[in-house]
Amino acid sequence: MTLSKPAVAIVPRQNQVLIGTSEEQQSYSYSDSQLSKILQEPTTVKVFADAVVGQNLLNQNGLKVGGQIFDVKLADSLLTAGLEVDNSIASISSRHLGKFSLESLPQDLLKLRDVLRVKLASEELIEVAKIEFNATKATAQMSQNGVRLDTAWLKDKQQELEEERRGLESQVKDWLGEKLPDETDKIQLSDLTSTKKADKTQTLECFNRAGVPLESFNKNHIQSLTTEHPILNQFQRMRTVNDLIGNKGIQGLLNVVDDENKVYPTWHQNSAATGRMSATKPAIQNIPASLKRAIIPEQQGEEKQVFVRADYSQQELRILAQLTGDKTLTSAYQEGRDAHRLTASLMTGKPENQITSEERQRAKPVNFGKIYGQSPQGLQSYAKVSYGVEFSIEDAMKFQAAMDKGYPSVARHEQQVRQDFKHQWNAALSSEDNQYPQTRTLLGRKREWQPQQHQYPPINEALNAPIQGSGADMSKLALALLPDALQETGAKITLIRHDKIVLTAQESQAEKVGKILESVMKVAGLRITPDIPTVAEVSICDNLLGVRLSEQEFRNREEKLPSPSRKEPITELRTYPKQATKFKPKQQPLSSENTLTDFDIRDHVKFRNGRGECPCCGLEGKPNNLNLSVREDGLFWCFRGSGGEPPSRDVEQLHDEKAIRKALGLPEIGKVQVLPDIREFNQSQSSSDNLTPRVATEEDLKISQQRLLSADDKHHSLQQKALNYLEGRGITPEMAERYNIGLNFGFRTPDGRSLPASITFHHRDAVEPDKLYLRRRYAPWLSEEELEPGTPKWGQSGVPPSVWVVQQPEPKVEKTYLTEGPWDAVRLGDAVRQSGESIAVACTSTGARGIPPPEQLKAIPGDEVVIFYVCEAW
Repeated sequence: MTLSKPAVAIVPRQNQVLIGTSEEQQSYSYSDSQLSKILQEPTTVKVFADAVVGQNLLNQNGLKVGGQIFDVKLADSLLTAGLEVDNSIASISSRHLGKFSLESLPQDLLKLRDVLRVKLASEELIEVAKIEFNATKATAQMSQNGVRLDTAWLKDKQQELEEERRGLESQVKDWLGEKLPDETDKIQLSDLTSTKKADKTQTLECFNRAGVPLESFNKNHIQSLTTEHPILNQFQRMRTVNDLIGNKGIQGLLNVVDDENKVYPTWHQNSAATGRMSATKPAIQNIPASLKRAIIPEQQGEEKQVFVRADYSQQELRILAQLTGDKTLTSAYQEGRDAHRLTASLMTGKPENQITSEERQRAKPVNFGKIYGQSPQGLQSYAKVSYGVEFSIEDAMKFQAAMDKGYPSVARHEQQVRQDFKHQWNAALSSEDNQYPQTRTLLGRKREWQPQQHQYPPINEALNAPIQGSGADMSKLALALLPDALQETGAKITLIRHDKIVLTAQESQAEKVGKILESVMKVAGLRITPDIPTVAEVSICDNLLGVRLSEQEFRNREEKLPSPSRKEPITELRTYPKQATKFKPKQQPLSSENTLTDFDIRDHVKFRNGRGECPCCGLEGKPNNLNLSVREDGLFWCFRGSGGEPPSRDVEQLHDEKAIRKALGLPEIGKVQVLPDIREFNQSQSSSDNLTPRVATEEDLKISQQRLLSADDKHHSLQQKALNYLEGRGITPEMAERYNIGLNFGFRTPDGRSLPASITFHHRDAVEPDKLYLRRRYAPWLSEEELEPGTPKWGQSGVPPSVWVVQQPEPKVEKTYLTEGPWDAVRLGDAVRQSGESIAVACTSTGARGIPPPEQLKAIPGDEVVIFYVCEAW
């Protein structure tokens, strides 16, 4: 009989830690010495809802966790991998215990452990679960360490790419204009890189009228047409460059980098169905190869720091050899031969020692295509797009046949998987017992599919999942072993990219650290592929591209960047308000006039709820940017992506009157012609009789929060999407409850527009706290293409302009922290709570910067108002 180890539940919060046993729960401050003893006790299992988030918060407060860990969310994700299931703690608790309660969360975590352990054992997932749980320590360290960027190089590269994009765009538009001379002006004004559905449709139609049968923007589809229509080479490159410039590339990195050139990705250990790790905000694992040079080691202390990185050589092909037991492939690896050269020999009939580098390159897509079960057509496209290798369909068929003949066990394995998976698929379609088709990795990790969500059986996914998942098991096992192995070296785990692990170490320790890393990765490889030797190729470099810099090159780089770079613990946010200047409201209200001239922007731009459409953005080809506000000094303040909305962050710009006049097509100085209709509109907007506030009730708030936080089978999928989105922003169910965040269903407006479901903030009026105003963020889990055209990001109909609303104040408040938007209010409020201060947090209804009107400033709780705009205290 196996005896279960004693367990305690660990629930870290912003200013305290709840420790739960089966009998009781107790609260400890982070400075309590008893808490450290509990966390370090080696004989008890520490049960977390999310061990990465929990350990990260504990680490920031100088606390470490010893002994075994049990992660409830990871355990549930292993049991449901591949299924459309909400893995939030609220959903897990509701599914397994029939309830979710923040008050009883510590005891519920222990109950969930008991339930999930039994299920993991019955599904033969215990070994995989141990690897996942043990890896959380390293993942938490990566989250805290962050990644440093060469922002100077990124900005230079962005300018270089901008020039290239403009040149490519000019070539494509000129070509289209020659083909369609009657549409030249329209083509020159079009945005060929827009992601909006309507713009993309227009671009496709334009190419088709020009004789290019472009059906979609799929890379493989475009590539297939380039031989007959070479202009598509420039078009595809233009789109690629545009992605590199924008939020998928450089701008996406610059948007989240801090003042010391560091980003702190959110790492997800098991978010992918196959078990691979991923990162968001930013997706550092998916950084394009052309930008890898921007990932650089953090420099601390007097000695230079370098990257020590190691790649698993041909990891997936070695796993394929172990999985299939193919004698030819196994022998090649056991003898230290190269699988790509061997496959090239099978393709050409030449001896391995006579294979050229070009022939070896042609073999790579054939090898990896086998892992994905590609058809000849798929292989042809994959080879061209991914490896720059071109061959005909006939060649693809011939190469695949040669590989099947040379590796007979691999071919038999593929046919067996196809047959077994189709059988499972058909059985699941005719059954009602929820026995879904599944595959397993070498260690036993499962991946399931729900047939109802697919038109056809995804055979290629079934072929690839055991291989990719086994690679994930190997890399995570290495990750789990690293913290202890590196303990005496001072090296830090920086990032993991599928089959690559990157550390930061002192240059004098780099070789020693490299040997440790290689040894750990080999130990992990031996566990997964015991019959196939593991090779981990180690290199020491000065950036992720693998380049070593000369001493002068290194100095030049570092002179442009602040060093050392570090991130203050989130608890240190409380130091800012204490240094901030107290606000004394000015007697004069905000003015939208520039007193030096007769120019009044309200005579030329329509304003709604304190915001106008920025004419400067319109001049730059970015219309409909309703983020223009007016400052007291007469300058005009524009925000793009105001409120910190992903994937962008606030991009603030100050425009003077000259810039606004130029954008409006007005003379730089002198009197200007008033536009009566716009003046009349703005006057009607400012009339208090014009606005009918829509006030929500406490019951509305209760229902909205029940939709978000309570078990709801009918709307489970929608609830899951909302909770996952909030979790991605660092907002837990507890925070959602505290800050009056709920979920509202879609509805139809009086003018017939259909609006989707929304995450809804319930704002309290600063002057009249019994009034609640709704501010909706419409379906943020959907992409722009998935939303109906014209759907706004935010909705706040019926919210009075310039109302300064308070988020859930404490009974007695010393001060209020005022932010620009609700996301900032929630995150900042929870961060400052760590200091134990009695506070409230507030935000504006317009999202614009400025000083509240005196009567509202007076109504905000507390003796002091600390205003935070992009982490600057005014």
